[in-house]
Amino acid sequence: MAFFPSGINKNHVIELIQQGNINELHNTIRSRLYIDDVDYQIIFEDYSFGNDCFGDEFSKARTIPNEDWNRAEKVVFYVENIANLMNDRFSKLPMEIFLKVAEIYVMYILIHELVHVRQLKDRVISNDTKDEIFGVPYKERAIEIEANTIASSIISEFGEFEREIARLLLSNEQLDNNKVAMLIDMYYKRG
Repeated sequence: MAFFPSGINKNHVIELIQQGNINELHNTIRSRLYIDDVDYQIIFEDYSFGNDCFGDEFSKARTIPNEDWNRAEKVVFYVENIANLMNDRFSKLPMEIFLKVAEIYVMYILIHELVHVRQLKDRVISNDTKDEIFGVPYKERAIEIEANTIASSIISEFGEFEREIARLLLSNEQLDNNKVAMLIDMYYKRG
C-alpha cells in the first residue's frame, strides 16, 4: 500500500478561516479580549513580501495599524505561507488529523493576531512605542511573547491534543515517527 502524504493549499486555508468554527471563535475571542468594538478587515494574500517591522517573507499573518497607529486597520493572512508550513511540518499525519491540526493552527494564528488588535487598542503598540518595540528581534518582543502566550493558553483550553499542537507550533520541533504515533494516539483518545 502506497503512502500519500497529507497536504493543503491556499484555498483550503481560506475555507478554514471562513468556516463556522473559526467565525464563532473569532467572535468569542473578540469579546474575551475586549475588542468587539474594533472594526478591521480580514484580508487574504498569498505571500508576505519584504522584511519590515511586521515580519518577513515567511510571516503567516500580520495586523496592520491605521496611519495614526491607534487601531488595527486589517489583519492579513498569508495563505500560501500557512499552507506551506502545514505541508512541511505535519504532512506525515493522516489526513483527518492533519486537517484538525490545520484548523488548530489557523485558530492559533487568529488569536495571536487578535492580541495585536488589542495591543493597538490599548496603545501598547502606538506611534510612541513602535520604534522601541520593533528595535527588538521579533521572537524577543514582549508583544509577540504575549500574543503567543495567550494564543497557546486559549488553544490549550480545548484539550491535551490541542495543547500539544500549540507547543509544537511554538517549538518548531519536527515530527519524527514517534511524535506522529503519539499525536495519532492523543487525537483518538480525545473526548
